[in-house]
Amino acid sequence: MKLINKTQQIYLGLVVVLLLVWSGVFLYAISSAIQNNIDETMQSELQVAVYRAQNEGSLQTLSTNQIEVKKISTIRDTIVSFSDTSLYNSVEQESFPYRQVSTQARINGKAYQVTMRRSMVEYDDLFETILIMEIIFVVFLVGGLFLINRTVLQRLWSPFYETLRQLTGYELEGKPIEWNDTEIDEFRQLNDVLKDMIGQIEKEYQSLKAFTENASHEIQTPISSMLNRIEVMLQDESLSKDQWQRLQQVGQAARKLSRLNKALLLLTKIENRQYAEAETIDLTDLIKDLAPEYRSLAEAKNISMDLDIESEAKVEMNPELAEMMLRNLLSNAIKHNENDGKVYINVRSGELVISNTGPEPDGDPDQYFQRFQKGEASSTSLGLGLPIVSAIAQTANIDIDYAYEAGMHTINLRF
Repeated sequence: MKLINKTQQIYLGLVVVLLLVWSGVFLYAISSAIQNNIDETMQSELQVAVYRAQNEGSLQTLSTNQIEVKKISTIRDTIVSFSDTSLYNSVEQESFPYRQVSTQARINGKAYQVTMRRSMVEYDDLFETILIMEIIFVVFLVGGLFLINRTVLQRLWSPFYETLRQLTGYELEGKPIEWNDTEIDEFRQLNDVLKDMIGQIEKEYQSLKAFTENASHEIQTPISSMLNRIEVMLQDESLSKDQWQRLQQVGQAARKLSRLNKALLLLTKIENRQYAEAETIDLTDLIKDLAPEYRSLAEAKNISMDLDIESEAKVEMNPELAEMMLRNLLSNAIKHNENDGKVYINVRSGELVISNTGPEPDGDPDQYFQRFQKGEASSTSLGLGLPIVSAIAQTANIDIDYAYEAGMHTINLRF
């Protein structure tokens, strides 16, 4: 949930709760005030009517539609009592609510129970009208606060969201962030902190980039020199067989070290986004171009290669990285295959699947995309092929999965 929505949710939730509480108290106060007013009026009218009847010694003043007089044997209590009741109206054929007040009085020497009633229909209608107006008021108030609050919050938080938008699209060595000025002190402070932080990151990135390239170059130079000298020494006919084998082992180690150095440099460049240029690449065309080369390598191990293209496979990525990714996958499919094995390449809408036969992996397949993780104990494998493929896939927002089932290794690319 967005910050502005969460803030508005809390704010309006508090306002609604307070309005509901206030409305309940207000309606209760109105209801109590109306009832007290009715009770006081009815009590006063009843007392006046009884007083006049006692002075005149006649029940004539009590003979109204609102007053009921009932003769009782004796007066037990002269306290005025109030109660609610309902009376059936034969004309309307339904019952209506009434408020009644009762008292006992002696008139002309006889005891009577005098009850005055008043219809509450008009008061209920009044209360209902007040309730409806109260609901309308709350709805309009909350709706108005929602719109006003949202407009105000959007305007207040716009510098923050602009900063967030630019940070989301920021890339090292890409377009620099344009920091907008704002009158909000906290947002200005946030921009200043981010500006200093990004400046430091870019500085360290450039230092790391220069160090990586320089270190790789400085390491590669003595390795190349070492390999050249080993090649020269291997041409010496005076070497014994044991010496020649030892030099061969040293040469193999030096060549592996050279490959490792180049692979790590490549992986670092990929992760540092140094292959920034991207264009629309059709992987189908690229696979068709590479297939003959790798089919020849496969035939050397008596491995059949089956290419099934159902549709185009277009993706936005760096052309050099695209070729590098496919070369790694095809090379692995052949290198980690078996004699008389098979390689299947299937291209369909939004998906590229490369499968190959091979022995069941020894390690944890979930770790194969991490550096120096190998599916088999092989001295010639660097354990960097799939990590390089994974790094390339990440730069192009391609999802990559590995699975082994029924004797088949399967790499699935989804884009």
